[in-house]
Amino acid sequence: MNEDQNTLTLREYPIVLWIIGLFMIISGAVWTVASPQTRLFAVMDLILSLVFFLFPKALTVTADRTAQMVTLEYRGLLGRSKKEVPIQDVAAVQLQVTRDSKGGSMYRIAMVCKDGKTIPFHSYYSSGASGKQKKVDQLRAFLGVGGQDIGVGGMAGALQMVHEQLQEQVRALSGGEGDEHVTDGIHWRLQTPAIDG
Repeated sequence: MNEDQNTLTLREYPIVLWIIGLFMIISGAVWTVASPQTRLFAVMDLILSLVFFLFPKALTVTADRTAQMVTLEYRGLLGRSKKEVPIQDVAAVQLQVTRDSKGGSMYRIAMVCKDGKTIPFHSYYSSGASGKQKKVDQLRAFLGVGGQDIGVGGMAGALQMVHEQLQEQVRALSGGEGDEHVTDGIHWRLQTPAIDG
């Protein structure tokens, strides 16, 4: 983590995938030397190990108050990509939770925009809740946004957050409850409709 008053930088490296790839390269080499009959398996193992090195990408998240932008930059051996989101569009930062096939929890970080669009930092979920929660907390504090951490069965919290955002937008569009206006001598007042949750 790198932080000054106007910039917060967080980094994530796919270390576990790189370790798996390294282990598979070593096991493929051992198979080739120990038993020449298993060379086909060794070649398949080496090819699969390349997947663990080529496709995972390191992520750098930079929140910059001066540029008013949150940048997600992905770097890997097969190239780079970048997503930029204006800070004023970010409504929340969430720690999303799902269950794996054995019933364990897996996590990922996502930003929720004011238009309701969700931008996950990764397409996949992984272990390590405490490290991800720390990053979520840092981003929330730096951006001045909230968020609810959503797990399996936690959609009620997400719907409540969307409901509150919708109520806020309705109030912003319709003005305050007590605003009285005069048009051609006619006094009128616009009331904010209630949206039931």
